[in-house]
Amino acid sequence: MVATGLTVAVLTAGCAAGPAVPQHQPSRPRPTTVEGLAAAAGCEPAMQADRSGLREGTCLTSRGSYVMATFSSPASMRNWEAASRTSGRSLLVGTDWAVAGPAPALRPVQERLGGEVSPG
Repeated sequence: MVATGLTVAVLTAGCAAGPAVPQHQPSRPRPTTVEGLAAAAGCEPAMQADRSGLREGTCLTSRGSYVMATFSSPASMRNWEAASRTSGRSLLVGTDWAVAGPAPALRPVQERLGGEVSPG
């Protein structure tokens, strides 16, 4: 009987001292199109490129002008990022998308979509 009580005490003691359960974070919508990126920026895109590996559009708002793109491969994304960095614009980069523009204009887009801002 003592052994059974000891087993229960040992098994339940680990429960109280266990790691905290992570809180569920609401997910942000994942932009999968240039149109979705433009909507987050508050504008309608003018398509500049629509070919295999890359869709790119531009738009203008009162906060600034944006160039936004979606990519079908990491290589096309790296090439686009390298070319965009020469423009001096900051970049907001997601998993398979990016938005270039003035840093202050990227902040509201980042609040809606997430991603990481890097200076131009």
